[in-house]
Amino acid sequence: MIRRRLLVAVTTVVALVGATALPASAATTVTQNRDTATSGEPITVTATTDAPDGTLAHFTVSPPTGAPADSISTGEGMSSLARRPSNDGYWLLEVDGTVRSYGSAPDLGSAAIRDDEAAVAIVATADGNGYWVATDHGVIKRFGSAAFYGDLSGARLNVPIASMAATPSGDGYWLVGEDGAVFAFGGAGFYGSPNSQALAAPVAGMVETPDGKGYWIFTYDGTVFAYGNAAYFGRVTSSPAPITGLARTPNGNGYWLVDADGVVYAFGGAAHKGDLTSSGTVDPIMGLVATSTGNGYWLFDLEGRIFPFGDATNRGSVFQPPVRGGKASITFTSFAPGRSRASVFVGTYGSGLVSQTWKAPVNKGYWMVARDGGVFSFGTSGFKGSTGDIKLNKPIVGMAATPSGDGYWFTASDGGVFTFGDATFFGSTGDIKLASPIVGMAATPTGEGYWLVAADGGIFAFGDAQFFGSAGGIKLASPVVAMATTPTGQGYWLVAADGGIFGFGDAPYAGSMGGTKLNRPIVGMAPTTDGRGYWLVASDGGIFSFGTAKFLGSTGDRVLNKPIVGMTPTDSGDGYWFVASDGGVFAFGDAGFHGSTGDIALNQPVVGMAAGPPVYPPGF
Repeated sequence: MIRRRLLVAVTTVVALVGATALPASAATTVTQNRDTATSGEPITVTATTDAPDGTLAHFTVSPPTGAPADSISTGEGMSSLARRPSNDGYWLLEVDGTVRSYGSAPDLGSAAIRDDEAAVAIVATADGNGYWVATDHGVIKRFGSAAFYGDLSGARLNVPIASMAATPSGDGYWLVGEDGAVFAFGGAGFYGSPNSQALAAPVAGMVETPDGKGYWIFTYDGTVFAYGNAAYFGRVTSSPAPITGLARTPNGNGYWLVDADGVVYAFGGAAHKGDLTSSGTVDPIMGLVATSTGNGYWLFDLEGRIFPFGDATNRGSVFQPPVRGGKASITFTSFAPGRSRASVFVGTYGSGLVSQTWKAPVNKGYWMVARDGGVFSFGTSGFKGSTGDIKLNKPIVGMAATPSGDGYWFTASDGGVFTFGDATFFGSTGDIKLASPIVGMAATPTGEGYWLVAADGGIFAFGDAQFFGSAGGIKLASPVVAMATTPTGQGYWLVAADGGIFGFGDAPYAGSMGGTKLNRPIVGMAPTTDGRGYWLVASDGGIFSFGTAKFLGSTGDRVLNKPIVGMTPTDSGDGYWFVASDGGVFAFGDAGFHGSTGDIALNQPVVGMAAGPPVYPPGF
C-alpha cells in the first residue's frame, strides 16, 4: 500500500503571478493559504467565485519545467471509491482515512486510523446514507446508516486485509486478505476462498453478487475466483500492468476488470464503454465502479482524478472540486525544485493562476567514520566528536546524521551506539548476545529514533523508530549489508550483498539485483527524496538505480585503490557520494567534492559516511 506522507527538506516560496489579474467581467479570484512553507508543507489554493454551488472548478497543477508529472502530490493517495445507489454522488477514500464527498453524497466524516494503518476500502450502504471504511489491519469504521457487525481489531493477521464488500441489504460484510482469506460478519455468508492455494499474485479485492449469495475475488495478475452463485466469465492474461479493480453488472451476468494503466477488460454481459488506452496517464488507476444501470463506470487514479465512461457522470474530484459556499480549493505539494503553477478555470466565471517556487538545499560537507570510530569532517560539517581514542569492544560499522546536521550516531558490530552533537541515545544492543553482527543503521526523519540492522536481516528499533518487519526469519542467499528509511519514517529497505531488496512498511519495491550475477558485491544503498526509488552501490563503485532514482555516474569502469564501502545522497536527491575504505570520495550529480583522506595513511579503514547539514540559498 502506497503512503504519500512525504517529508522533504525544502523551503517553499509562494506568490501570486502578475498574470493573475482578471478582466473586470470575471468573477473568480485565486489565493494561497501561506506565503512560505517549509519541509514540504502543502499549499492550499482557493478559488473564490460567483459560480453557483455544484459548479466544478477545474484546477490544473503543473510541475516545474523538466520535472516529472508525479513530482506533484495532492495527499497520501486514493485507495477506493463508492457510489450512491442513485448514481448522483460518490465518495473517494484516501489511504490515511480521509473521505471526500462529491455530488449528492453526504459528508459523514473521515476514519481516524493509526499511523501504521492504511484505509483500503469504502463501501456504501444500500440507502446511500452511510458507508463503512476498512483498513489493512481489518478494522471497520462505520458512518451514517452503516451498522457495525464486527471486525478483526486485535487479531494477528498473516497478511494485510486487501478489501471489503457488503451484502446488498447491508446486514453484513466480508473482509478479504491479500492471501485470499475471507472473513464474514453479520448476515454475510462464507462461500469459499483461495487462501489454501499458492497464489501467483496477492489478492487485490472482492465484489459481492447481486443477491449477496456469492462473491468474486481477484488478484493483481488478473486471476478471478468465483464462489457461491458468482459465475466465472474469464480473467485477464496479458496485461503489462497489475489489475486493480473489478466491478459487476447489475444482474451479475458479467464483470469488468481494469489495470493500473486504465485499460478496461469486459467479460460476460459487461459492455465495454471506453477506457484510458493510449491516454498517457501518469498516476496509476486504482479501481473502477459501475453505475447502477450497468451502462457506464468510473475509473479513479491515485491522485484522485475521476474518469467517467458511458452514463457515468463526473460529480467532482480532487482536481475538479465542486463550488460550495462560493469557494473551491485544492491542496498540493511540489517535490521538484523550480516553479510549480496552479491554475483554475470556473467556466464563464473566470480563472486565475498562482505559482510556487522552491530551491533544493545544497550539502556543503560530509563526515566519514573509520572502523575505530575516528571521524573525518569536511566542508561545513563540523567535528562533533569520535571514539578514535577509545578502546572499543567491537569495530564501528556505520553512522547516521541527525536531521539538523548538528550531530551523528555510530554503531558498532555488537550494536553499541555512540552519540555526538545533538544526537540522542535511545538504546542499543551492546549488552545483548546477537545471532548475527550489526552491519548498519538509519535514523528516523525526526531524529528521535533509529534502527540497527544485522547481517541476518534482524531489525532493532529504538526511540520513535517503529518495527515494520525484518528478514531475520528468512534464509538469505547473501547477508544484509545496509538499510535505508523512507522519507516518512514509516518503512525501510534492507539490501543484501547479492543486491536482493527487502521492503517493509511503506517502502515500495522498485527492483533489485537479486538473481543477477554481479562483478562485485553490493555494499550500500541510498533512498530518493520522494521514497519511490533507491540506488545500490557495489564495492567497485558500480551503481544500480531503481524507481525514481536517476543514474548520475559511477566508478564501475575505474580501477580503484580501495573498494567502495558506502554511499550517501544529497538532500536534494540530485546527487550522491561514494566513500572508499581509504577515505577516497567520489561525487556525482549536485554532490560537491569537499575533501577526502585518500592520500592519508589511516590507522583503520573507513566504513561509512553521512551528508552534512543542508545549506539553503540566500533569501530562502
